[in-house]
Amino acid sequence: MTYEPRDRPRSLLARLRNLLRGMFAIWIRDSETQNPRAVYEQAIDERTRQYRELKEAVAGILYMRNKLEAEITERRSRAPTTTSAARCGAARTTSRSR
Repeated sequence: MTYEPRDRPRSLLARLRNLLRGMFAIWIRDSETQNPRAVYEQAIDERTRQYRELKEAVAGILYMRNKLEAEITERRSRAPTTTSAARCGAARTTSRSR
């Protein structure tokens, strides 16, 4: 009978690691059961942290949006003068070459 990789017996260290993980998970679960208020407060703290990070991200997005709007407005206001200057320059070049 040949062993597939998933059928291979686990090493002693892997089994001990799984045992310790299981014991730790049981200990955590029992601690949470005995003190649900701590779990609830931890969840609130996590949501507060996420909210703060989201607010910072939104502030960065709004800053970039306002910066880009100002830049677009400035370029649009300069566009007519740039276009007319380009036309004048093109006209001068054309008249000189004749």
